[in-house]
Amino acid sequence: MLRRNTQPASTAMPRISREDLEKILGAIDPHYLAEEAGRKRLYDQGFRDQPHLPKLTLQWFEEISSRGPIHGELWWSKRRPSEEDRYGALDFLYHEDTLETPPLDEVHRVRVGDSQTLLMWRDRERTPEGYKRMIIRDEFFRADMAILAVLTIMEADHAEPKTSWKYAGNEPELDFAEALLRYYRDNFDSLEPDVQKDLKVDTYSKIYDFLESLRLLMAHLEHGKPREGVTRKPLTTFRRDVRAAELKHIEGLKNREIAEKLNAEGLGLEEPKDYRDEDEKKEKYARKVRDSAKLGKEQYLEKALGEKKLRQHFTKAKAEMKHFEQLEEVDQLMWTLADKSEYVRINIVRKNRGDINKDKRDKLRDVLFRLLKGERSILERVDYQFFNPTLIIGSPADEPAPDKDQKA
Repeated sequence: MLRRNTQPASTAMPRISREDLEKILGAIDPHYLAEEAGRKRLYDQGFRDQPHLPKLTLQWFEEISSRGPIHGELWWSKRRPSEEDRYGALDFLYHEDTLETPPLDEVHRVRVGDSQTLLMWRDRERTPEGYKRMIIRDEFFRADMAILAVLTIMEADHAEPKTSWKYAGNEPELDFAEALLRYYRDNFDSLEPDVQKDLKVDTYSKIYDFLESLRLLMAHLEHGKPREGVTRKPLTTFRRDVRAAELKHIEGLKNREIAEKLNAEGLGLEEPKDYRDEDEKKEKYARKVRDSAKLGKEQYLEKALGEKKLRQHFTKAKAEMKHFEQLEEVDQLMWTLADKSEYVRINIVRKNRGDINKDKRDKLRDVLFRLLKGERSILERVDYQFFNPTLIIGSPADEPAPDKDQKA
C-alpha cells in the first residue's frame, strides 16, 4: 500500500508498484501532488533544494505557521486546543515531519507513568487485511522543536542560573519556565510547591543551556568546536506492543502468528535465550507475545482512547477487514487510492444518488485491472482528463483509456 509514515508495513499489492499508483493519483487528482510537492521537497531536500538560506528560512517559517488548528494560533502537536478554544473554528489540519495530516480531533495522547507523551491515531491507509491500524509515535517533531526554539530565544531570560537552593521560586527569570511547564503538564498546579519550584529551576537551567549551546553553535560556525548534547532514555517497545494488541484483538491471531507477523513488519520479538527444551522455549515466547499485546492494549490503547473508544476502534477495524476481504483485488486497489485522495474517493469511487461516478469508476477499475495483468503501458495511454474534466493537460494523451468491454 502507499505509505508516508515511518512505521514498518508489509506490501499489500505486490504486483503494482507504489510508483505506478502515485502516478495514477498525481494524474487524476490535481491537488494530490501539487499541494504536497513543495512541502515534501522542503522536508526531504531542504537546503539542498534551496541553498539560499534567507529564502529557505522564510519557507520554514511559512511551513511552521501553517500548522495551526485554530486561526491566529499555533499549537504544538503534544497538546490540543480545548473545545471552548476551538468553538466555531474551522477544522484545520496540522502537519508533522512525515507529511501526515491527521485531523486534530483524531489524535490521541497517552503518557505512561513519567514517560514521554505518545501520539496515536488511526492510519489513513489500510493494512493488507483491509483495516486502518493505529499509528503511535513518540518523536519530538522538528516543527515543534522549531516553535519552542523561536519562542525560547525571544522570550527567555538570558541571565546565568543560580545554584538551585538560592531560588525562592518566584523570581522573574523563572516565569517563562513556569509558563512552558504549565503548557506541557496538565497536573502542574496539583504538584507540591517544592516540586514546582524545583521543576522551574531545572527548566530554567535547561533553557540557559540551550541558549548557550546555540551561542556556541553560532560561534563554532566562525571559529569554535562542536559540543555534545544529553540523550534521554525513552520507551522503546510501544510500536510493537500496540501492533501486537491489534493483531490479537482485530485479526484474532494466535501467539505464534503474532510473532511471525511482528517479525515480518520489522517489529519482532526476540526469541528466548535461556530455556531447557523446545517446550519451554515455546511457552516463554508465547508469554512474551501475550505480555506485549496486554501492554499495548492496557498501557497505550486504553489510556489514549479510553475503553469505549478502543472497543469502537476494534469493532470498526474488524468490520473494515471483513468488508475488504470480500472485495476483489482490483476493488481493494480502488479503495487504496480513495484512502489517499479525497478527490478520488468523492468523485470516482463513492456511489451517490444517480451514481454519476459510474463511468469514471468503471474506467479506473479497468486501468487497475490491466495493471494487475501486467499491462504497464496502459499508464501512458490513459485519458486522465476523463476522470477530472477541470484538469488542464499540457499535451493530450495518445489515446483514451479502453472501455470496460475490452477487458482481457
